[in-house]
Amino acid sequence: NSIKYLSILFIVLYISTSTVDSFVNHWEVHIVNTLPNDDIPLWYHCASGDHDFGYDILRVGQDFHFDFKVNYPWKTTLFFCHFWWGKKENSFDVFSEGLMKHICSNVRDKIHSCFWKIQEDGFFAGPRLDKVKFMHLWF
Repeated sequence: NSIKYLSILFIVLYISTSTVDSFVNHWEVHIVNTLPNDDIPLWYHCASGDHDFGYDILRVGQDFHFDFKVNYPWKTTLFFCHFWWGKKENSFDVFSEGLMKHICSNVRDKIHSCFWKIQEDGFFAGPRLDKVKFMHLWF
């Protein structure tokens, strides 16, 4: 009888964990170049502990984006980017669960979205491109 209850408990826990994992922990990050023109190229390099997207140029109006699932249940997923624009640069985390879940909480089709908007006056983040707040300056 106790084996039956343990089996049912295991099945319920498995289903609830799978549901939470597929709904809560799927993210996409968008990085959009909204600088005034391409006279000075915007270079970027984004990576995590186990994935490197390499170095590339992001043209005005382009959207570099990637999606992933958070390292569940530890929630230690981290992506960072380094940006260069002429003599200016900055590097910072573009995703860490603790920070981004409060800034980027828009859920669309079971995916959390986080948009980074790159402008002359700095870097802005939010749940949509038209709903961002200031995050970082250029250095």
